[in-house]
Amino acid sequence: MPLFGGHNGLDITEKNPLRSGLVSSTDTETTNYVYNSLRQAIDAIRNPEDQEYDVVTMPGMSSPTITNMLLDMAEDRGDCMAIIDVENDYTPSSDSTSAFSSRVGNPDAAVRSMRAREIDSSYGAAYYPWVQIVDQSRNQPVWVPPSVVALGAMSFGQRRAKLWFAPAGFNRGGLSQGAAGLPVSGITQKLSSKQRDKLYSASINPIASFPSEGIVIFGQKTLQATASALDRVNVRRLMIYLKKRISRIAATILFDQNVAVTWNRFTGQVEPFLRSVKSGLGLTDFKIVLDETTTTPDLVDRNILYAKIFLKPARSIEYIAIDFNISRSGAAFAD
Repeated sequence: MPLFGGHNGLDITEKNPLRSGLVSSTDTETTNYVYNSLRQAIDAIRNPEDQEYDVVTMPGMSSPTITNMLLDMAEDRGDCMAIIDVENDYTPSSDSTSAFSSRVGNPDAAVRSMRAREIDSSYGAAYYPWVQIVDQSRNQPVWVPPSVVALGAMSFGQRRAKLWFAPAGFNRGGLSQGAAGLPVSGITQKLSSKQRDKLYSASINPIASFPSEGIVIFGQKTLQATASALDRVNVRRLMIYLKKRISRIAATILFDQNVAVTWNRFTGQVEPFLRSVKSGLGLTDFKIVLDETTTTPDLVDRNILYAKIFLKPARSIEYIAIDFNISRSGAAFAD
């Protein structure tokens, strides 16, 4: 008998059959087609020897079950960042028939849900809220997740300056000025200064709108809870870049003799590279130690070369303090 009435594994009654609301914390590969499909997608790019990239994202997928999976993969690889979308942000019309005003996100709820997840990873970053772009093929406005423009801003900043410059602020995060690589024309909600501060304290980078300057990415925190240099996107991206480049240099001396001549050859390639990063304002200082104190006779007997590289990454300016003092008319500034 002929087959009829089936479908290709997606729920044909759903306008968006891969939406976040269809995944719960108890789902598995055998109980939920969305979970299984997205897990397979993540597994397809899990191996760093098969797929090389610096940033990964799943735009519009805010389910903690899936975004945690994406963050875990980035952490395991150690050579990329995951940009995730958060809960309690804008709900697109494909996921709900409610009025626009009912689908706008709630920044306070987004902060509470993010804090409850207790994420602590420098390999992830989150942004809020959704923005509006112009679909140039149809000349129609379209609402897109913040991960889309965050990815575009990272690409823009890397192309315009270097990847170790913060992908935020009016120079490299000005979405109205084209920093996303897409024409951004609106935002689902205008955040107050207090709301922006709450989001940033929860490691969610706010996308702000100002009357004169337009729409701008106004933060660059990673999802690391512990305060360190790696709780900023530009530093984490710098470290990923350095790790990849120096790993390639190290690969050129594999299976060579573990002697001082080889050590000097490795240092002779790494030092000029780090010096170029320093001159490009990515580092304030660095030090390479590769001698008998690191590669001891015991390590030589075990066929191991052990080098230590100390780095001081350059920090970005996020707060500016200026004092204005009013002086008497007869005061001399030279004093």
